[in-house]
Amino acid sequence: MKTSYLVLGLCFLLMFANCKRENDSSDVKALSGISKLKRVSLVSSIDSKEPLYIQDQYEYNSSGQIIKVSSPMYIDNVINGLSHYEIYQYDANGQLMIIKTYNSNLNSSSGFYNSENHIFSYINDGKKEKETIEYPQMSYSIYSIFKYDGDKLTRIEKYGTSNTLESYIVNEYDGFGKLMKESFFGNDNKLYSYTINTYSNGLNIKSDVFSGINMERAREIIKRYNDKNNLSTLQSTELLIYSSASSYIMMYEYN
Repeated sequence: MKTSYLVLGLCFLLMFANCKRENDSSDVKALSGISKLKRVSLVSSIDSKEPLYIQDQYEYNSSGQIIKVSSPMYIDNVINGLSHYEIYQYDANGQLMIIKTYNSNLNSSSGFYNSENHIFSYINDGKKEKETIEYPQMSYSIYSIFKYDGDKLTRIEKYGTSNTLESYIVNEYDGFGKLMKESFFGNDNKLYSYTINTYSNGLNIKSDVFSGINMERAREIIKRYNDKNNLSTLQSTELLIYSSASSYIMMYEYN
């Protein structure tokens, strides 16, 4: 089993469900903070210290910025090379400009091919304004636009290859600036799902995802932290019997 395929399968329960990987590109600043994330692994239980599969391993430059994220390939439950890796590139001001993803390919002379590129642009105060995803092998791209109210990200618009709005996310905050609700809409303005976040001591400890015609509670995500307030485990539990996804637990290790 290849870990990358497993995680992708877990994340496609709902079209707009909030199941983004904790290490996705929009969170790169948080991941490159004081505690450096070493690896993310799938584990069998909350108390387990041994990974079933390693999802991602991180490398940093001398400035403490992520420069490479690699995912091992498993054959018969044994690591055998890499399934894919990502290269992070920054501008002179230290802002993330591009993430290039390379997937394993036996037909390539290098053993890998460039499958996608995430390209970022920013507004004057350093907030992300646009993220373009290029697919070099297929010669097309899609993109997202980020909109703010002051320092708060309030809306993310996702556009397809024809520059038409395909979906959007609306974020709502409490009086302390905490993201409390994320609502996912189609281009018809129909609500497809929403996520409610719960906090304790300033940390997001729980997220509940609601979806479907009756907006049923579909997924529960529990986050636990270590004594340095770094995310240590993420437990995602599917609550609907007809879900095509699986429950899982991820473990986060730091340098």
